[in-house]
Amino acid sequence: QYELDLGDLDPMTLDDYQFKSSNGKLRMMLTYESVGSYDCTLSVSDGWETVTTDFLLVVEGIPHPPVWVSVGGFQVVQDEVTLSVIQGETGTFVMEVQDLDTREENLTFNIENGPSCAYVDDDRLMVMPGQEHVGLWDPVVSVSDGLFNVSIKVLLTIINLEERPIAIA
Repeated sequence: QYELDLGDLDPMTLDDYQFKSSNGKLRMMLTYESVGSYDCTLSVSDGWETVTTDFLLVVEGIPHPPVWVSVGGFQVVQDEVTLSVIQGETGTFVMEVQDLDTREENLTFNIENGPSCAYVDDDRLMVMPGQEHVGLWDPVVSVSDGLFNVSIKVLLTIINLEERPIAIA
């Protein structure tokens, strides 16, 4: 006869658990909500004597990569987003990413192949273009949770601010 005390593990988070009497193995189907550490006790009895052992059950989640949602409120579609900034103005674009198993402050962002006026500041893509940056750019912006690195292409247009002629009298 087998008895299992799963400690603080809520039985409602178990889809199924059972012992296989033929091999004495415990089979558990846990959910994502079951992630954590639990002090457990296993008792086995042959009817005359009972043997008990304590053990730590560690349920680890399956790691999930970050998922890009938007940049500056513009939706990321098929790993691309389109942005534009007028030369001489500052473009600040908050990068929104969802990650099921990483806290937001533990995500790191990076930019590659962009104009020198574009950089990452925490979760913001900053673009401060001058006249020399006017044109089309396609930098790659990535987010990492320490395990996965997920990149998107930014189709960035820096618009020329037409200077109006000044009348000199």
